[in-house]
Amino acid sequence: MALCVPGGPVQLWNVPEQREVPLSGAPDATAQQCLDQAVGFSPDSRRLAVVDGGGVRIWDIASGTELPRVEHADLREASFSTDGTLMVASDGKEVLLWRLDIPSVPLLRHPLANTDAGQFRLDPDGHRIRYLEGSTGAAVRTIDLTNVLAPAWTSQPVAAAAFSPDGSMLATLVSSEGDHTHRIRLRDLRGAGHVVDLPVLSCLPPPEGRRLSFSCTVLMAFRPDGRAFAYGIVDHRQPTSPPRVSVWDVSAGRTTATLDLAAPERRAVDDVNAIAFTPDGSSLLVSRMPQEEALEVWDLPRRARTRMLSGLGGEQLAVRPDGQLLVTSHNQLADLPSGRGAPRTLTQNTTRTVAFSPDGTYLATGDEAGRVTLWDGNAERNLGILPGAFPPNAAGALDPISALAFSHDGRTLAAAGTDGTLRMWDLASRQPLGPALPTSGGATLSLAFGPDDRTLRAATEHAPVHEITIAPDREAADICERAAGGLPQADWDTYLPEVPYQKTC
Repeated sequence: MALCVPGGPVQLWNVPEQREVPLSGAPDATAQQCLDQAVGFSPDSRRLAVVDGGGVRIWDIASGTELPRVEHADLREASFSTDGTLMVASDGKEVLLWRLDIPSVPLLRHPLANTDAGQFRLDPDGHRIRYLEGSTGAAVRTIDLTNVLAPAWTSQPVAAAAFSPDGSMLATLVSSEGDHTHRIRLRDLRGAGHVVDLPVLSCLPPPEGRRLSFSCTVLMAFRPDGRAFAYGIVDHRQPTSPPRVSVWDVSAGRTTATLDLAAPERRAVDDVNAIAFTPDGSSLLVSRMPQEEALEVWDLPRRARTRMLSGLGGEQLAVRPDGQLLVTSHNQLADLPSGRGAPRTLTQNTTRTVAFSPDGTYLATGDEAGRVTLWDGNAERNLGILPGAFPPNAAGALDPISALAFSHDGRTLAAAGTDGTLRMWDLASRQPLGPALPTSGGATLSLAFGPDDRTLRAATEHAPVHEITIAPDREAADICERAAGGLPQADWDTYLPEVPYQKTC
């Protein structure tokens, strides 16, 4: 039994044994908390939850220890799934869903249209949230969680991921337990889903006391035609061991080149922080940091460094499809044939992501504040900040843009934030296409449209393959099925008597 007494600490009692169970750091309850029934149990009776002004505090009942809390202001009610792994709550503006093993980021943020929501019921097996809407609770609303809960879930977060340009292949970093070894796994997303594990890579564990799951820089890049994949790991604590990048032939299933990226003699040893193929696939661009920035051009057939461009570099490199212009996430432009570079302020905040459209007509940039800016293909004319970007969360924390992707026809742009939310825009009108789409599993690491532009694929920290159908005709068919064929003429005549009947499905 949980006991809420205004002005005193929340109490937990073992009823058969008639004794109080100690709770580590039990908070004092307010009269409003007791009135709102802000103290409650998970359905399996293994956890106790207390909703307060800063979020939800949760205790494991068996041990009395407090678990990581869900931090979100002004939550009014919380309800758990039957297995205790999920929690749904509302702040009066949104319905929010969390996985309790990653409580820092909600899986779902469903906006409420100026109404109340309460009495939540969470059915993960049926992929549904149901709740009463309005002050009188006269309507039951249902939220479909298929897109959020259907993807395969991994408890160990993925440190890095990259889609091939056509969205048909996915590369992810797979870590082994205990021995600090890692592999890049290539997964074909077509047909049977062939999987290839590339040779083992090593990365020393983070220093003791540092809360890092992965402390090395992962280098990944697909050749524009998707037929080759370059990869490597840079361990910043082993300066005497120069980084290496291998090139894997996807069709042949073998390594075709290995580049020893030792720093040139005239430069101090520094770190490689990004790689990218040139559009023709014959060369690899290598960015070096943190000392004086430099971009190297490596000839792959010769396995040799052929050029050094000073003053250029960044964690993300985007090359225009014609191979003439390079843009970096450090707000730099470079004419590749001449090697001449110039600074250019690409965003209103720290630039995080850069991407060209397939035909080179547009350049998109995403920043630390969750804004997406559209440029012409020469990065000379700012076409404006796209509306409906990623606002700060309820705690005021920014949601940086973590990934960008253009559709293959160049008509649509998709962007992802670190909270896992996706948005799409129509580039002709520069208007949002529908509301924000939820993903599953934390920050989005990579984003791509499927080969036919009818799906949007996201790789997140805990759900490496998340696919969302975006084909309007397929969605219309699904809606018509749910509506049992559309509005019958008798109902049409009742509700729309002034409009001539039209068959809707």
